[in-house]
Amino acid sequence: SLTKIMTILVAIEEIPNLDETVTLTSNMFQGLASQNASVAGFQIGEKVTYRDLLYGALFPSGGDATQALAILLEGSTEKFVEKMNEKEKRRLGRIKSS
Repeated sequence: SLTKIMTILVAIEEIPNLDETVTLTSNMFQGLASQNASVAGFQIGEKVTYRDLLYGALFPSGGDATQALAILLEGSTEKFVEKMNEKEKRRLGRIKSS
């Protein structure tokens, strides 16, 4: 989906080191089960790299990976969505000025 592509694009731009290891926490998985979201299979407490999460986000079932990226990089999914929207506004501004 376009949302997943934008998530991955913004995440890549924000990650200083793709091989940095992070620990997945329970708040990164909140709401996924109640939303019946498809997940790649990451687990609470698992230590993974940002690269692992990006690969997981590419799966058709990568809801856990994309939510973890959003929380790790911006603190919440809402703030990450704001970041994606800002990027799109900048892109549209460049198109209009061309």
